[in-house]
Amino acid sequence: MITRSKTIIVAFFCLSLILTACTPAPQETPAQITPEEEETFIPSQAGIWATGNVVLTSSYNLSFPFAGQLAELTVREGDLVAQGDVIARLDTSLVAQDISEAQASLKIAQADLALIRVDGTLEAILAAVARVEYAQTQLDAARLMFEKAELIAPKDGTVLEVYIQANEYAGTGARVVQVGDPDDLSIEVWMNETDVALISVGDTAQVSFEAIPNVSSEAIVTGIAPDPDRAEQRAFKITLKLQEKPEGLRWGMTGDVVFKK
Repeated sequence: MITRSKTIIVAFFCLSLILTACTPAPQETPAQITPEEEETFIPSQAGIWATGNVVLTSSYNLSFPFAGQLAELTVREGDLVAQGDVIARLDTSLVAQDISEAQASLKIAQADLALIRVDGTLEAILAAVARVEYAQTQLDAARLMFEKAELIAPKDGTVLEVYIQANEYAGTGARVVQVGDPDDLSIEVWMNETDVALISVGDTAQVSFEAIPNVSSEAIVTGIAPDPDRAEQRAFKITLKLQEKPEGLRWGMTGDVVFKK
């Protein structure tokens, strides 16, 4: 009998322990966050980024309107040029010969006209006048070619690249030199139409450069245009002007652009 009582007591004690372990612990009341402590999330475009190339904001190529041998090149890469400076000259020996021949033809035509006017018919006089005008046109064209045989800098700048050296042949319209401002730089990136819809001219961005670690520059969007070479990909070219040029940055380098509002 005693043994049975002890058994009942032990069983009751074990059941009490099990019930106690299964009872959920009292939960603490969460701390209240005041409006001043709440975090405010501001929408931004920081997630839109692209990689592009650093380019010259403005530059120009100089070329001759007709072909010929380059007789003289007065500049090298890196030289500063001022508006009106002569950069290169073509060999004008043949053009000078054309001028001499045109002058001689004009004199002959003028002499013939003077004789015909004495007793020639109206028809003969008109024909002689036409020959004089034609000779004058030929002379003017030869003189213009002589003038165009010099490449003149239209404005101040730096010689960025030389494509043709002295004594080499320059084709009609072939680039001879490129002139621009190496400190006035922009960056061009290509983006799809979905991202472009969120960007406007005047937006700002932060640009970092792979070649210059831990350096960045602010840029402003100056142009948005479809890229004809990537029409099938629905790509757009975004141009951003760098507000400052980090030391060591050169056109042709790459940059990572993060857009922001």
